Amino acid sequence: MKKILLAIAAIALSFVAAFAQNAPRVDPYAREAELFPDGLIRPGEDAKKAAKTHFKDLKGKFIGVYYSASWCGPCRSFSPHLVEFSKKNKKNFVVVFSSADKTEDAMKDYANHYKMAKAKWLALPFRGKTTAPGPGGYPTLVVIAPDGSVFTKIVGAQPKLLDDIAKKMADWKKNPPKK
Repeated sequence: MKKILLAIAAIALSFVAAFAQNAPRVDPYAREAELFPDGLIRPGEDAKKAAKTHFKDLKGKFIGVYYSASWCGPCRSFSPHLVEFSKKNKKNFVVVFSSADKTEDAMKDYANHYKMAKAKWLALPFRGKTTAPGPGGYPTLVVIAPDGSVFTKIVGAQPKLLDDIAKKMADWKKNPPKK
């Protein structure tokens, strides 16, 4: 349990550090075991039986860490838009679902209802504790660029902002920032 709490804290600190002025880039691939100690699964799967996906398999893509829950009305409003966005941008973008549901069954039902696995999403295995997205609440989408920097963040159900992200991702791919 201590390792899980440390991993969640590391993710939160990485995001906070990345938003600070002149913050160093985070290399999530080099820290996979620390950030995602339980691996990643397909949403809607039983964590104990699921085949694990390695975070390093996502290298070169934009990764949207999506903090959401079935009990959250704005999340239920935003999730279908994010599913469609991820399908349209599957070549360069993948979602990692981080559930704040109170039970694994609620998480699985939510993921299955919105067809997250069919959209090729991944998920953090259910841990029995809620994940905190930080200030702003649920839903929160934090997009990490292929170089490990925090690319953008959407707080709340704001589907119109997804179109902006698609344009910015295309621009970033054409002209990635210099290190």
